[in-house]
Amino acid sequence: MNSEKSTGQSGDSGAVGYRTVANAQARAILLAMRSLICSDRWTVNEGEKSAVLNTNKGCFVALDADRAKALSEEVAKMGQQVPSDRDGIARILVMSGAAKPSNLIGLYWSVTAYHSARPIACIRIAHENFIFMAPPNKINVIV
Repeated sequence: MNSEKSTGQSGDSGAVGYRTVANAQARAILLAMRSLICSDRWTVNEGEKSAVLNTNKGCFVALDADRAKALSEEVAKMGQQVPSDRDGIARILVMSGAAKPSNLIGLYWSVTAYHSARPIACIRIAHENFIFMAPPNKINVIV
C-alpha cells in the first residue's frame, strides 16, 4: 500500500512541499537525497555528471555504486540502515511507491540528456516533490 502525502500546502496540484512515504527506509533515503542535493554534494540538471535530472519526462536519479554508497552513509548519519548497493536502494524506493520501475528494463530507466552523448541508468522518482520542495526547471531528455 502506498501511503503518500504532501507535507506542504494541500489541495490543488500546484501544492508546494515535500511528499513522503510510510516506509521508514524509503523515507530515510529520500531525506538523504535532499540532504545531498542541498549541501551541493549532488548536482541537478547538469548533464552526465548530475545525480538528479528533473525533466520533461519525470524526475530521475542516476544511481551508480558511488551514489548508492553516499546515500547509505547519509542514512546511517540519521541512525538508520539501508543497503549500500544501488539495486537494494532502488527496490526499497519502488516497493514504497517513491519510484517507478521501467517497463522495459526492470528497475532502471535509460535517460539521455539532449546535450549528452551517452544514456544514464536512472531510477524514476514517482513525483518530483519527493526530492524537491520547489522543483527546478525541467530539462529535455530522451527516455
